[in-house]
Amino acid sequence: MHVLVIGGGAMGMLFGGYTWLAGSCRLTILTRRSAQARTMREKGFSLRLPDGDVLEAKPHVLASQEGDFLSSQPDLILVTVKQTQLKPVLEWIKSHIAASRPLLFIMNGLGHHEHIERTLPHRQVYYGVTQCGATKIGDTAAEVRGKGVTMIGTPYGCESEPSVALSQWMKHITPYLAIEWSDRIEQAMWKKAVINACINPLTALFQVPNGELVKRSSLTKLMRQLYAELVPLVETVWEQENNFILAGGGLWEEIVAVCTKTASNHSSMWQDIQRGRRTEIEALNGYFVTKAVRYNMDLPVHRFISQAIHVLEEKNKQL
Repeated sequence: MHVLVIGGGAMGMLFGGYTWLAGSCRLTILTRRSAQARTMREKGFSLRLPDGDVLEAKPHVLASQEGDFLSSQPDLILVTVKQTQLKPVLEWIKSHIAASRPLLFIMNGLGHHEHIERTLPHRQVYYGVTQCGATKIGDTAAEVRGKGVTMIGTPYGCESEPSVALSQWMKHITPYLAIEWSDRIEQAMWKKAVINACINPLTALFQVPNGELVKRSSLTKLMRQLYAELVPLVETVWEQENNFILAGGGLWEEIVAVCTKTASNHSSMWQDIQRGRRTEIEALNGYFVTKAVRYNMDLPVHRFISQAIHVLEEKNKQL
């Protein structure tokens, strides 16, 4: 089967690398920049695995401007870009990918579901939430920074089973990467977003690795405030389903455990600020602030954090 991975970042190389490792799929990588596509065509890309081994892959590579050079329609499309890059990717898919092809979106945050439905109605769309971490080292290299389960599913009201192509891909890749089908993918997306909204912006604002949030009591208090504001929102929006998201009251302990387990990691938002890029703040804290307004609720700490991150983004533009 032919798998197209859209995105040449850390997640694109992670899922592309494990797809290549499975050995049963023809792999194409689509990048945003032509320079990266040229380099990756020449050298392939490498993925350092958790055991220290380095996976070398040399797939077919295209830049988005070269979409007409797809030799054949892929059987499955994995979209691994950040939400800040989603709009042009959706337009590219609309122009170049047949409507019958299944699409799997693996990205952080919330709100992309609505954009995808508006731009690509009546498509086979699946969503993924991953506990895997990866860091991009360069245009042709990434490093896995922790493995975990990747959950895949469809939102309410959609078909509840994976397509044939998605099932085949999951079967091929599961020996190398834990992947599970979930009937609660929206709840899983919310849970991951709550965790990220409590951790990522603080690491970006204070320029610290994840572990500092539990080592410094002042940062732990701030993180706890962010979490406490989200609990009533989750309970209101999800009612009986809130226990899944809040882990029966144990989600705070899970957040602390994530910081401890990934103590030396720099969050993607921290890296975006460091590199002068737009962050995904509007898909995390900003999304929750907007959602709360619809329920006549206010999240003042999340509102302040969102504005503070925007200040850093504007400052980067001026440099």
